Amino acid sequence: MDQTKSQTIFKAFFSVFKQAILTVGSHIYLVIFPLALDLFLLFGPRVVLSQVLNPTLMALPAINNFEQQFDLSWEAFITRMMESIAQFNAFSSLRTLPFGLPSLISQRLGNLNLFGESSVVNLSNIGNALLFFMLSALIGILLGTIYFTLIAKAVRQASSEISKTTKSFLSTYFNLVAFNLLIWLLALVLLIPIVLLIGLLIRLSAGLGYFVYMVVIVFLLSFLMPLVFTPLFVIAERTNIFQAALKSVRFTRMSGVLASFFIVLSISFSYLTNMLWNSAPNSSPFVLVGVFGHALVTTILLTAGFHFIAWLDRPDTSQKPLII
Repeated sequence: MDQTKSQTIFKAFFSVFKQAILTVGSHIYLVIFPLALDLFLLFGPRVVLSQVLNPTLMALPAINNFEQQFDLSWEAFITRMMESIAQFNAFSSLRTLPFGLPSLISQRLGNLNLFGESSVVNLSNIGNALLFFMLSALIGILLGTIYFTLIAKAVRQASSEISKTTKSFLSTYFNLVAFNLLIWLLALVLLIPIVLLIGLLIRLSAGLGYFVYMVVIVFLLSFLMPLVFTPLFVIAERTNIFQAALKSVRFTRMSGVLASFFIVLSISFSYLTNMLWNSAPNSSPFVLVGVFGHALVTTILLTAGFHFIAWLDRPDTSQKPLII
C-alpha cells in the first residue's frame, strides 16, 4: 500500500471522531440517558443488601493462616466486607454489562451526596434481591437499547443513509438481553475453572502461574477483540446476535489494524478522562461536572463507533482490506 493511500485512509479514520462530535453536538439530547442514570444513582434512594449478605458473611468459617497470608485478621476482613456491602447501591445494576447505559457513579461506593445521605431501602431476603437484580438488569438493557438506537438513528441522519433495519425494536431488545446472558454464561463457564487453575499454579510455582495468566489474557483479548462491535451491528442493522457477531469479525478482519486502533484509542481516552471525572467525591459540587463530562465523552465515543462501522460498510471500503 503506497503512502498516499495510507494517509487518505487514516485521515478518513480520524474524521470518524470529528463526525461523532458534530453528530452529538446536533443531537445533544443523547447525553441525557447516561446523565440521568448517574444523577439518579447519585441523588436517588439507595437499595442495600446488608440484611441479605451480612448473616452469610458472619457464618463463614475462618480461613487457616489468613492473617499470615494477607496481614489482616479474619474479623477485620469480615468487617471491611460488611462496610463495603453497606455502601454498595444495588441500583447500580441498572448499568448492565457488557451492554447497557454507561455510568460513572455505578462504579463508586458511598452513601453521601451534595445534600447529605441518601434514603436507604434494605432488601430483606435473597428472593427479593434476585428479583430486584433481574428487573433492574432488564430495565437497564431496555434503556441501553433505546439509547443506542437513538445514536444509530442520529448517525444515519448525519450520514444521509437510509435505514436498513427490518426487525422490530422489541426483537432488538431481546437479542441484546440474549447477548448479555450469553456473555455472562461464557464468563461463568470459562473463567471459574481458569481462575481455579491459575490459583493452583501460582501456589505450585509463581512464575508458571503468572505465565499462564498472561497467556490466558492474550487469548481472551484475541478472541474478544473481533466481537466488540457485535452490539452495534445488532442495533444498526437489527440482526440477531449471531449474525452481528459474524459481521463484527468480518469487519474487524477487513479493517486490519484500524479496528484494534479504534478500540485502543477509545478505551484509552475513556480511561484517562474517567480519572479526571472520578477525582471529585460524591459530596463535592464538582461531581456534577464529572457526571456531565462522562456522559458527553462516552456518548461521543459510542457515536464514533457507529460512524466507524458505517464507514467500513461503504462500498469503497468494504470490498477490500484497508490495512494489510
